Amino acid sequence: VVWEDFRFGSPDIFYRQVTPERGWDRDLTQLTTDESASQAPTLVSLTNGGLLLIWGDAQEGGTFRIFAKEGTANPTP
Repeated sequence: VVWEDFRFGSPDIFYRQVTPERGWDRDLTQLTTDESASQAPTLVSLTNGGLLLIWGDAQEGGTFRIFAKEGTANPTP
């Protein structure tokens, strides 16, 4: 599960994994920590069983960048 969160002022991206074996991860993970506005997170399931997390980042000066982070859908404990 991935979401945009405003708890520290500007929006940041957080995620938490859930697996059938372990249930929800205990702790959420903050993916972005900079002062720019990280927005619109999306998860994409890959054919190899992995996940791709994609989000946009509106930076100072009007620059907008797209970022991606690849991970596994079934992490080992």
